[in-house]
Amino acid sequence: VGMSPVVGEILVGMLLGPALADFVPLVSLGAPPGGGAPAGAAGAGRRLLAGGGAVETSLWVYLGQVGVTLLIAESGMHMDFGTIRRVGLGALGVAVLGTLLPLGLGIAMVSALGWPAYPDGLAAGCALAPTSIGIALKLLSEQRQLHTGLGQTIVTAAFVDDVFSLVSLAILLDLAAGGLTAWGIAQPVVFSVLFIGVGTALAYFVFPRAVPWLTSVFKVLPGPPKAAGAPGLDIRDEVLLLLMLALICVYSYIASFIGSHLLGAFMAGMSFCLVPRAMPVWQRQMKRLNTWLIRLFFACTVGFSIPIDQMMSWPSFWKGMVIALVATCLGKVVSGVFVGRHRWVVGMAMMGRGEFAYLVAQTAVATPNLGASAGAAARRALLASGGAETAAAGRGGAAASFEPMLSPDAYTSVVWALLTATVLTPFLFKFLLGRMARLEQGAPGEPGGDEALVKKWKIRIAHDLSPLPAESPAGGGEPAGGGASRSPRGS
Repeated sequence: VGMSPVVGEILVGMLLGPALADFVPLVSLGAPPGGGAPAGAAGAGRRLLAGGGAVETSLWVYLGQVGVTLLIAESGMHMDFGTIRRVGLGALGVAVLGTLLPLGLGIAMVSALGWPAYPDGLAAGCALAPTSIGIALKLLSEQRQLHTGLGQTIVTAAFVDDVFSLVSLAILLDLAAGGLTAWGIAQPVVFSVLFIGVGTALAYFVFPRAVPWLTSVFKVLPGPPKAAGAPGLDIRDEVLLLLMLALICVYSYIASFIGSHLLGAFMAGMSFCLVPRAMPVWQRQMKRLNTWLIRLFFACTVGFSIPIDQMMSWPSFWKGMVIALVATCLGKVVSGVFVGRHRWVVGMAMMGRGEFAYLVAQTAVATPNLGASAGAAARRALLASGGAETAAAGRGGAAASFEPMLSPDAYTSVVWALLTATVLTPFLFKFLLGRMARLEQGAPGEPGGDEALVKKWKIRIAHDLSPLPAESPAGGGEPAGGGASRSPRGS
């Protein structure tokens, strides 16, 4: 039906997960974001470690997190430094505006709808900021626009946008740990910039030379015996794949101290963007596995965490539509003002939301705000329930029920906003691309028609004249065929 598969995967997780059908085994999510029975209680779902704590680790959620990490690393491998230099300024403007506008509008809209600007507004803005690289790549490939200047601008802007979003996630997690100070805000920014700078320098100057040299050392080693024509990897490709996975682990571990391991995964992938055969080896060995891991992420990590009872409420829906209209859609569409006449196409491509946006939202609702005071937790509990008993529990039992960075009711509205953008973007993007193609390939006299006609004549002339030298005899002289000319005029 032309809809993104992300929507179907999330719906499957919502329907089959512990919040509704409770069909999936080994689910260990603890208390759902919307409240409910604690882990181990009757009706709490099939728990892997029933009664083992308030919040436990789910096998399926863990696999989904691994899939997102590998997907972010693969997106780093698509980086093209030459393209960044060519379309860098325009793409940088699109990425900066496409990050700051949804972030600022998200804070403003969430605050206007009744939630606090911090932490709920900031967490919602960080979740609304990332652009889906996967949706943009898929649509550009279908319309054969991926290798055009327009396509490269969109892809580069989406990559830079993801880097900014990773930095904003690192800041959010640092604030959740209680670092609400000037240095607490600046520290992840400074360290992220340093990490990105050093990683980019290594990716451009060191890895393209060091990795081929290192893999060439294993050229003399015999690989396992294989029959002629049997599928398999050369031992150098095996070493290359091992190096990529090892660097993802190392960089992710280092970046976890900055704030988010995903930043390290992205930089690890970018380290191999100039290494020969890195992308073919990765796609051949990891693409199919990661496809299923990403499906687990949407179905389990995202789908299981959605409180369906709250999401189906009218306040959650209409607030989500308001956030979608202003912050999610408008904040991205106007980001293409830096690229001239194709600004609406670029802005519409940036509107798509995918795996990373849902990851930020799910991380925010599952991350305790350790910097919040017990009094603030009690006030929020009082506002949520309106009862004195809940307020007393908030004053005395902060350890039993933590205050998340994004409250469950705000989370459901943010998910509605993200789903709206995920559903609408493929349809609107295809419509604008088709309209642009019709204008640029119209009849003579129409907008773009004369330019398209000139391009067609250039291609036709090159096709007619290029075979002439190849059909001349080796010793020169007359053309083959009795000296008759092969030009279009026959003379």
